[in-house]
Amino acid sequence: MKRIVVGMLFVVVAAAGCSKVIDPDKVSDSIKEDLLAKKVVIKSVDCPSGKTAKQGDKFQCTVTTDHQTLTIDVDQVDNDGSIKWELQGRIYNERALGDKLEAQAGGGVDIQCGDQVTIMKKGDAIHCVTKHPDGKITLTAKNDDGDIDIKEE
Repeated sequence: MKRIVVGMLFVVVAAAGCSKVIDPDKVSDSIKEDLLAKKVVIKSVDCPSGKTAKQGDKFQCTVTTDHQTLTIDVDQVDNDGSIKWELQGRIYNERALGDKLEAQAGGGVDIQCGDQVTIMKKGDAIHCVTKHPDGKITLTAKNDDGDIDIKEE
C-alpha cells in the first residue's frame, strides 16, 4: 500500500529525566497545517500524549474533517523527536474530479461529484450524478495510489 508522506517535523516538548517526550500539539499542528493547505476542511486533530521519543516507534493520530474520520500514521525517525507522518489514502477535490470526467466525456456532459475535498482509500467511493438519462456514476478507489474504477449505474 502506497501512502502519501506529507509531513516531517522535530517535535520534542521536554526532557523528562533522560527521556524526551513528543509534543502532541506540535504533531497536530503540523498535520492540520499541511491538510488545510490541500483544502481539506479540518474539525480536529487528536494525537496521543506521553509518547517518548524513540527511533522506530509508531503511533497514530485521528483527524476529523467536515465529513470523514481519518487515521494518520506517525513514525519516529530518531531518538531526538523527529517524526514523519503519512496519510492513508489519496486526497481528491470532488468538484475538480467531476470537471475532469466532463472533459473526458466531451459533448457537454454535466457530471456533479460534490463540493468537498475527500480522502479515498482502497474500496472507498464517490457517487456522482449526471444529467444523462442513466444519471449516476460511481468512482471507486482500486488502491491507495489513485487508480479509480468508473461505473455507470
